[in-house]
Amino acid sequence: MSSCELETVITFLTSMISPAWLSTLLVVAFFSGSAFLHSSFPLLKPSTAIKHLATTVDEAMAVFHIHTSVLGTFSCRLLSLRCESLALSRQLRQADDAFSWSDKNTWLRYISRLKKIWHDARVHQRTIDALQKCMQDVILAVEEERSRAEAEIARNRENVAVFSMPYQVPAAA
Repeated sequence: MSSCELETVITFLTSMISPAWLSTLLVVAFFSGSAFLHSSFPLLKPSTAIKHLATTVDEAMAVFHIHTSVLGTFSCRLLSLRCESLALSRQLRQADDAFSWSDKNTWLRYISRLKKIWHDARVHQRTIDALQKCMQDVILAVEEERSRAEAEIARNRENVAVFSMPYQVPAAA
């Protein structure tokens, strides 16, 4: 197909499509695309990001309480992240309360607050994920040390048992 024929086809197609139909198509595509993104990537919603952060903090707190003697240094950071999670939930509720569909002035404020809340939730999520990795490293190091100590104790017991046996002279042939 030559370029002249291609231009003719494009001109013909654009003349068939009315601007109203095209704008309707774009609006439908935008809303269906955003609905797809929210279902595919649920952490794009600030409320879901905050819930995920709170769940992760609770899981980390549970691990901390199980291994309190080993993970004593993580207590302050976990508690501060828990406070941040609660503060973000409060900020989201306040932003939802301040939003009004009928007042266009609140729309941009609402969107900017949601963006800030989502950004803060993602920053704290990265922090808690890194903290959980550090906690796992500490727990694994302690478990490894315990296993080595237990293996050493078992090895020493075997050696003691071998040395405490009476010596028997082999029978002469």
